[in-house]
Amino acid sequence: MHFATAFLSILSSLLVSQRTVAAPTTELEVANTTSAAATANILICSDSQFNGNCGDFSIGNNECLTFPSNLQKDVSSIALFNGGSYGCEAYVDVACFADQGNFFFSTAQGDLSSTGFNDRLSSVICSYNL
Repeated sequence: MHFATAFLSILSSLLVSQRTVAAPTTELEVANTTSAAATANILICSDSQFNGNCGDFSIGNNECLTFPSNLQKDVSSIALFNGGSYGCEAYVDVACFADQGNFFFSTAQGDLSSTGFNDRLSSVICSYNL
């Protein structure tokens, strides 16, 4: 009986001492929106004119994005939403290696069939133009 009373006393003190975590501060939210300006927004799709299986990604300046396996070597259209600020290079190889070729773009490319890179791309890297 003494053990049960001690256990309940400890459990009660633990429950009373629990604290909730506060929501993010306004300063943190401002910092996140400021860093969002240094983010490239990429849309890739398996079919031309942004149809088929698509993925929408945000990547940082000079950050390489290897496409998900279901889109590697299956991209027929690619777009950069903040093209005025960024230029991008898409690569045939994963991890942004240029061994098998790369393709530069800064605007939407709705049909890659005329570029020689249709259904060949596997990764992309974008650089912020100051």
